[in-house]
Amino acid sequence: SAAVAGHWEPLIWCAKDNNLQVAEQLIREGYDVNEQEDTYDKALNGYCAVHWACVKNHVKMLQLLLSHGADVSVLDKHGNQPRQLAEKKGHKEVLETLDAHEKGGGGGGAAKGVKPPKKSKTEPLPTAGGSKT
Repeated sequence: SAAVAGHWEPLIWCAKDNNLQVAEQLIREGYDVNEQEDTYDKALNGYCAVHWACVKNHVKMLQLLLSHGADVSVLDKHGNQPRQLAEKKGHKEVLETLDAHEKGGGGGGAAKGVKPPKKSKTEPLPTAGGSKT
């Protein structure tokens, strides 16, 4: 697990578990909404919080992440964007939320009082060998 390897991404876990209250607090404290899972463990897919919100059908979490600048073009280690994962799962409301976000010009940037997101990764992450520095 990520915790065993010494790198835990709490915002990603909040998105996976749909814990909106903790996610909101982490975002207020400056956690990066575009942080991506490491792929040192073959069980991890290189998901960002927005990938998890889309794959788990967590619409309110997705809306929260989008309102704070989540990048919907980021790729997991298999080259999937969050939209593609929602399409594969048949999550209609997630897809409608993504459509509305894209039609609205991407949400107008980060919410008041929130740091802009760090540069996101737009290429799939390597699956083995590399380490974060």
